Amino acid sequence: MVKSIRMDKKVKYINQQIKRKAIRMVKQTNTISRQVPKNIPVPLAALISSLAYESCACFELNCDCHGEIDCGCCYPQCECAPSMLSPTETETVSRTETVQVPQEYIETVTVEVPKMVQVPVEIEEPETVFETVTE
Repeated sequence: MVKSIRMDKKVKYINQQIKRKAIRMVKQTNTISRQVPKNIPVPLAALISSLAYESCACFELNCDCHGEIDCGCCYPQCECAPSMLSPTETETVSRTETVQVPQEYIETVTVEVPKMVQVPVEIEEPETVFETVTE
């Protein structure tokens, strides 16, 4: 037997690192600031004496239906009655809230990639012998 070496192609898996984009959700804290009235609306009648509105026949100082639609003893049904004093002072109110927002990042992943390689293979072949045969 004669030994010989020849090169064969074989598939070999190689580890390869790949970088790719990925998205994850992270918590973010937001601060929200708003301007709000410092005082609440008050009827002008509570601030001014009732002497100024004696000429207004429909106005009553101790009216039980302030702000209702069909209230006849105060503004807007009674047009000569004082209206509401709107707030003039404001204050800043801050509130924090936590929300989740997407964030991109680059991750490294290891994958197996097939590759063709040549590998030496040892083969044993029979020896050829030439003999003459006589009968």
